Amino acid sequence: MGIEEFNKFLSVYGIDENYLKKVKKYFLFSDEDRKVLKDIKDKIKEIPEEVFDDFYAHLLSFEETKKILTKEKGLIEKLKKKQKDYLEFLLETDIDLHFVEKAFQIGKKHYENCVKLDYYQGAYLKYADSILKYLKNVLSLEELSIFRESFLKIIFIDLHFVIKTYYYFLNKKLKEGVFKYNAIVEGSFDGIVLLDLENRKILDVNKKIEEMTGLNRDELIGKEFTILHPPGQKRYIKNIFKQFLSSKKKDIIENVLIYNHKNKKIIPVEISGSVIEVDDKKVVIGIFRDITDRLEKEKQLERMSRLYRVLYKINEIIIKTTDVNTLFENILKVLIEEGGFEFGFVGEIENSHIKILKKNGNQEAFNIKANIKTLREAIKSKKVVEFDKNIGVSIPIIFADYLTSVLKIENKNLILALYSREIRYLSEDEKKLLGQIGYDIAFAIYSLAKKEEVKY
Repeated sequence: MGIEEFNKFLSVYGIDENYLKKVKKYFLFSDEDRKVLKDIKDKIKEIPEEVFDDFYAHLLSFEETKKILTKEKGLIEKLKKKQKDYLEFLLETDIDLHFVEKAFQIGKKHYENCVKLDYYQGAYLKYADSILKYLKNVLSLEELSIFRESFLKIIFIDLHFVIKTYYYFLNKKLKEGVFKYNAIVEGSFDGIVLLDLENRKILDVNKKIEEMTGLNRDELIGKEFTILHPPGQKRYIKNIFKQFLSSKKKDIIENVLIYNHKNKKIIPVEISGSVIEVDDKKVVIGIFRDITDRLEKEKQLERMSRLYRVLYKINEIIIKTTDVNTLFENILKVLIEEGGFEFGFVGEIENSHIKILKKNGNQEAFNIKANIKTLREAIKSKKVVEFDKNIGVSIPIIFADYLTSVLKIENKNLILALYSREIRYLSEDEKKLLGQIGYDIAFAIYSLAKKEEVKY
């Protein structure tokens, strides 16, 4: 793993022999400098570990570095040995890939131990100072002066690669963070919006928000957050946002609509939000959940509940009613008042013509003349399910905002037509329930007709 990571590091920064030549040229490091360092190394032969006493005393004077150096017993003594070995390495090595690898490993180790880069850079000055202070007693002033210049060059080259190592791992961590962020945000089924709390401008959105609004990320970033909502709700949305910010408990915000700028559709959502700090900036995270399906299910349950009430009341009417006209009148009244339909009628089908027998509700909502032809066409295409040779009912036929059901009573065909803007959303269960209502009505009509026959 170590060599693979190092090779990636080289690849990321394009470090090769040509790069190293440029580095030496940039830092004015010549073959003469290399010779100076090696000659001094040969002259002093052994570098005592005590050279670094002053260096570590300096580091222990800072609380941040002290915590790192004292977390393990005997750590400083181990580090002194490593410092001695590394100094010898610096004095005798060339600027090659082996040199870069050493700097990379040191940078990696310090990064993993959470040594901040500014501490590391600051320590380098004390490191150089400690070594030069020791060499004052070993070298002549002329030798020290020549050595100092070459030594600082190798120190800065070493620091150059250590800093690059830090940035390599910082960027890697950042990319991993971005990847995780993208994986979470872009993979979310909910819309996510990041908002600058100070200016109320959008900082970022995910793909789901793009889908919801019909606008791409570039069209949303930098815009005021009200762009997400219907144009007429600007003041309402701002008030909701104000209430959200003033509330200590960040509850889910309901009764909010998202506006799709492309198809002009309105999407009901609920929003959960929170406020976080990012680089001293307060950011609002809003999670927008599309509740269209949930609301539809709630409406469906409500409609089913209404239809069961209708079925119960119609059966009550059937039991109590003694004539067909009253039956039609009362059934339509229940369907309109209890069933939630806006308009309905019972008609008789004669040679493809429909004769209205009884009607109820808001007739203006349903243009009978305009829709009779469509109803006739719908009826032709549907078969009546016969329960016996005398009674049959068609499965309710849905067209636009109205529903029809053919009621066969012996040789007579009646039609029950109901109008509502909710009809197109009826589920199969609701249709079956309406079919049952249709059958009960057909059976009641048949029974009343038979009673009339018995009378006469």
